Amino acid sequence: MKALLLVVFAAVAFAITAHALSEEPHIWTYPSDSPYRVQPPQWHRVTEYYVNLGPARQPFGPGMVTTCLAGITGCKIHGAPFGTWLTVDLTQPPWKLPDDAAWADVQGIGGMTGGPGDFVVVYRAPGDESVTCSMVPHASVQMMSPTSGQSAGTRQNATVRVPLVGGKFELCWLKDSRGHNATYFWNPSIIGWGRVAR
Repeated sequence: MKALLLVVFAAVAFAITAHALSEEPHIWTYPSDSPYRVQPPQWHRVTEYYVNLGPARQPFGPGMVTTCLAGITGCKIHGAPFGTWLTVDLTQPPWKLPDDAAWADVQGIGGMTGGPGDFVVVYRAPGDESVTCSMVPHASVQMMSPTSGQSAGTRQNATVRVPLVGGKFELCWLKDSRGHNATYFWNPSIIGWGRVAR
């Protein structure tokens, strides 16, 4: 009886495997009806890469933005207003990157308190008009809080490889908050940077 069951099981397994192998493989393609144009990657050979072995995070990272920077007078906005581009110069202290650095690896923590709602951060090389300050399609970082109330919110970490021109990059941030008294922040650090072959 056991031998018969083994034979039946083997036959079923073979039939399933044969059917799976006979099907055409699924191959991903860029959607032909996408409303967004294709932006091909720009590949370069890396010649040097540097990592930060110092403190993992500065109290105020490059391009840190928040709607509630706590101070003597209470919350205040720090950084660029929502929907506007902010230029960050990494050749300045304490980062002191050379102006021929091709990119920086940005790692940060962001979040919102309150909700529901979400916000995004968009990065680009200075003046790259192909990247717009919009929730789609260029959001590099996105945080969401689906619930409401003062106990609602989220904290998330993210890493983005940011192109540099003259040691600089640009960022903007946008919010979509339907909650009351929601606050937002994004505090990045530079964990690495590199040069490419000329």
